[in-house]
Formats: sequence, structure tokens, C-alpha cells
Amino acid sequence: MALSFVVPGADCLASEELRELKKLFKKFDKKQLADEPLPAKQLEKNFWIVKPENENRGRGIELATSFKELVATLMRKQGDAFIVQKYIERPLLYQGRKFDIRVLAVIDNDRNFYLYKPCYLRTSSDAYTLDSQSKYIHLTNNCFQMHSDNYQRHEADNQIPYCAFLEYLDQLSKSNAEYADLDKDHIMQRMKDIMIDCHLAAAGNLDLRKRPGYKLEIVGFDFLLDEDLRVWLLEVNTCPYMGPVLTD
Repeated sequence: MALSFVVPGADCLASEELRELKKLFKKFDKKQLADEPLPAKQLEKNFWIVKPENENRGRGIELATSFKELVATLMRKQGDAFIVQKYIERPLLYQGRKFDIRVLAVIDNDRNFYLYKPCYLRTSSDAYTLDSQSKYIHLTNNCFQMHSDNYQRHEADNQIPYCAFLEYLDQLSKSNAEYADLDKDHIMQRMKDIMIDCHLAAAGNLDLRKRPGYKLEIVGFDFLLDEDLRVWLLEVNTCPYMGPVLTD
């Protein structure tokens, strides 16, 4: 997972998390990266994303490129806690645009965990650049992208079946020597491993048997690939957007 902090919405200025973030902003500005676990190429800019803890569908998400901007965002949106996450600056791009991978899963009354195999890509509407903080470049949520003037200019519903993405990787491996030996299978396997870890981590807090009747919980996992094909977990939604959903 990307470097992340949970910052309280109330009295955030006094929080230990914000003090730690201030140190990191200064550290990254000075390029003091030797002891950082994140690849240096992902730390070229102080680029952060701020997400409300209890929202989905891209609502309330802001971008910050300075500590002052981050504090202003938190003060403006005081309420529930926020996830402040280091932005992955060098993602793998699909035809020059950012994307993430949405994978759906179901948890049943007995905490069995089922993967919905036809996952899909959600694409941005505009070409990728770090020189702009336009959310239509950096946020791939379908509910957000549908308000862009370029929505569906490239793909129907700004979505691509995962099988089509694998074909794109095949083309990439033939045209770019850097990806000549890429292992496509590791991407899905890594996503599955992370999903299982998340399920096990949250199982103690998610007991559907406490609810009346037989219940199912649908969850949406969002993953990002960087340009080295490293798999990053962005977030897990307990109320994922359900339509339109592509199938293979």
C-alpha cells in the first residue's frame, strides 16, 4: 500500500499524524530519500491525495502539493477522519492516461470470500501529467469522470475489460524492450493475495451473522500499477459503484 496516514478531522492541527506529515514534506522537498521504503521515482514531487474516511465514488477527494495546501484542505473539510496518502507519481499508463483496476468480491454470512473474476480498468479522461492538479487526470472514479467534457471520448463509460488490458500488455511487451519479459500473471495473483490479506485483517470487525436474515457484503478493491508493474492497493469500498460494470 502507498504511504498513508489517518488524520483526525477534529483538531487535526494537534495530531501526531500531521506532525509526522510535516516532517515528510520537508524531507521530500530536500530529496532526503535514502531511508525511504518507497522507490525514489515515486517521491520526485510532494504530491499527496486526501480522502474522507467515510465517503466513496470520489466524493470529497482533494490533491495537495504543499504542506500548507494539505492543512488548508483538512481545515476546510473538518469532520470525520481523512486518509492522507502519498500519490504514486509514476503509474503505468493506458494510451497515455491513468487507470486503476476495480475488482469486486462478495463476503457471505459465514465469512467466505468470493472473487468476481471479470475485473476491469477505470480510465481517466485526460492525458497524464503531474504539472496539473485536475482531478479528471488523477481520479479514475467513474462517478467523477462522467462529469468531464472528455468522458467516453476514448472508451465507453471510461472502462476497459481486464482481458483487453492483457492484450495491451502484450503489445507493450513487443514494442518496448523494458517490458519484453513482463509477467502478466503476477498482477492478478498479487491482487488476490492483497485481497485475502485485507479480508483476514477485517474479518473480526465484519460479522454478517449479527444482521437479521442471510446477508451478503459486496466490496470493491481498487488497485494501481506503477510503471515497474508493481501492484499497489489504493482503497477498499464497502459500498462500491455497481453500474455500469464490465464483464469479460
